[in-house]
Amino acid sequence: MNLNQIESKFGRYAKEDWSPIAEVILDIATENPDDCLTHIRCVYGLHNILLEEDVSINFIETYSPKLLTVYQEGQKRFPESPDYLFFVGSILHIAEWYFGLNDDIKPMKDRLAFRMTESALGLEPKNLVFQWGHYRSRWEIEIADRTGSAILAKEGGWLTWLESFAFLGEYIKTKIITSLTEAR
Repeated sequence: MNLNQIESKFGRYAKEDWSPIAEVILDIATENPDDCLTHIRCVYGLHNILLEEDVSINFIETYSPKLLTVYQEGQKRFPESPDYLFFVGSILHIAEWYFGLNDDIKPMKDRLAFRMTESALGLEPKNLVFQWGHYRSRWEIEIADRTGSAILAKEGGWLTWLESFAFLGEYIKTKIITSLTEAR
């Protein structure tokens, strides 16, 4: 089983034994320690299963520490990768406790998720997706919506770039579409 096959199971909410699937994700992360894209997808895959799928308390108790380990390994290996910083930063604020954080009581500028996405933009200031995330997190909605519209208008190949991140890229694309829909 590969990450594409695993991600195709997400969102169906069908009864599934997620333990062997989580173990495959962990194996993929271990076997590809220097592959940033694979690592991002593994972090997101474990995170998604823990949050969105029908799993037991035992599963959560078993795999939440393993997600934390995979995340911490990525923090060591990819601290300068704008892709890692943006995509992992984008999911970090969702159930941040899985990542060993308690940032929701802090001002936005002090939250690790915000600092990670800000760092990504600093490393790649022309990346429209990073710009969109930056403006959304700062509640600069009008600018974020213009940026989101440019992404969806297929300017610069940003949708194709997002697709290279598979399920997580689709998640971000959906967030862009949803934010534009909510704005109207």
